[in-house]
Amino acid sequence: MNRFQNLVSIFDKVHRSDKDVVVFDIDLTLLDANMQPIKDLYNFYQYVRSSGASIAIITAREEFPLNRAWTEEQLNELGYRDYTYLYLRDHNYRDIKIYKEKARFDLFHRGMNVIMSLGDMYWDFGKYGGIGILVR
Repeated sequence: MNRFQNLVSIFDKVHRSDKDVVVFDIDLTLLDANMQPIKDLYNFYQYVRSSGASIAIITAREEFPLNRAWTEEQLNELGYRDYTYLYLRDHNYRDIKIYKEKARFDLFHRGMNVIMSLGDMYWDFGKYGGIGILVR
């Protein structure tokens, strides 16, 4: 079974409602080091999108207007569209682990059920993150 099929299998076992959300990191998760889509994760993103579950993107990229605009444009151009939430890190958060946990807590606080979190670093999942998937 390849990674895409494995992700779909896990997702299909836990996806239950329209309050479900899958969390993705951007760099080295949705995009490779050359800022190009990682094929199996791109395909999984599209699968989640077509399922009716929401998508949240939580990135450590810093929040400021030009960076948000560039990130949104980049995601759109590469086919990562129709996400429900996009979190960029406030410059006051130096600890990425705490920032990402607070972002996932915000989803929980909004009534969302995070069922999976995918990322290339251990802080991309954890508390309020559902099933954590390391995608290195």
